[in-house]
Amino acid sequence: MEIKVWCCVLLVGLLAVVVSAQRGPECPVCERTACEKVSEESCPAGVLLDECGCCQICGRKLDQNCGGKFWNLGRCGRDYFCSGPHPGKAINIGKGEVGFCLCRESKRVCGNNGIVYENFCSLNESSHEQRKYGGNKIEVSRDRKICRSAPRINMVTPSNSTSTTKHPGEQTYMQCEGEGFPAPFISWTKDGATLPGDHTNIAVQTIGGPQENQATGWLLISPVTEADAGEYTCEVTNGEGDILRATMFLEVADA
Repeated sequence: MEIKVWCCVLLVGLLAVVVSAQRGPECPVCERTACEKVSEESCPAGVLLDECGCCQICGRKLDQNCGGKFWNLGRCGRDYFCSGPHPGKAINIGKGEVGFCLCRESKRVCGNNGIVYENFCSLNESSHEQRKYGGNKIEVSRDRKICRSAPRINMVTPSNSTSTTKHPGEQTYMQCEGEGFPAPFISWTKDGATLPGDHTNIAVQTIGGPQENQATGWLLISPVTEADAGEYTCEVTNGEGDILRATMFLEVADA
């Protein structure tokens, strides 16, 4: 009988410990008059309540740490979420995981100052910094035309001005990635002539991406012939600024 009683006492004690651990941090009586004063002006990511729901604190901003046991490292501000070790997946607070703050919106936005921001959070933080020094508030522009930008070339494969050597019968490809607003158009030429033309062994393709306002173009030669040797040029244009060009050379070795 005594053994059963002691087992019950032990079980109740363990349950109390578990419930206490799950309940969260031990919070004192809330004395808001003792809280440090914060304001929206001093918090780029907005104002939140602390883990005890008492004092106002600044929300953690882009790329700052968050989470931990009972959120002891802080919570992400408005428009953010606390991402765990696996990008895009929220952390498990029950396990005390530590994460970092990411923006809920990943889409690029156009500011009324004519600048394109990676996301709304970046725009908001820039606006906060600008207003801190007496500047105007930056807002998302309804007129995306003010963010029109000349194209640029992000990547070329093989590298710009690089020569590639192939044997007849093999295949080779070239890649060109451009960016701008609006998204650029990519075309190819060989020794000044537009491709693919009447070349039955040459194919060209362009798709949007990999990110917004970007485009990627490919040129495939299969099979390579001696007549394919020459200078290949990727042209990137979107109607804004100059046409950008990247040149690659193909040499065809003896069979």
